[in-house]
Amino acid sequence: MKPVISNTNNSGLSLSLSLSGCVCVCVLMEIREKILQYRNHFATAIIASLALSTSLYAAPRLLAILVYFWPLLASTAVLLVMIIAFGGVSQLATDGHGEKAGAGCSGLYKSTMTAHDVEDLC
Repeated sequence: MKPVISNTNNSGLSLSLSLSGCVCVCVLMEIREKILQYRNHFATAIIASLALSTSLYAAPRLLAILVYFWPLLASTAVLLVMIIAFGGVSQLATDGHGEKAGAGCSGLYKSTMTAHDVEDLC
């Protein structure tokens, strides 16, 4: 690009005008290199956005899903309320399941077997 202003007072301006064409080409080359460097990232982003937009377009609306499943959701909610109301959850939470499992059986084997019985087994 040729300098438009060739006045001696504006020599810096004419220089910047003459170099602006070269600067644009250099910047475009750098942008092209970066795009080529990250082409897999761009392709992944484009494919993901197309898949998301297609699924949003083709998927049924949330209200349609709720209308279809409202009996199941309502019965599940009623069941959970009944379990909580009758105290099933609090009873299960306070019991220590597995803490003393088999404690009564361990004494049974110790008391019934003697050393003589163990020798007979061998």
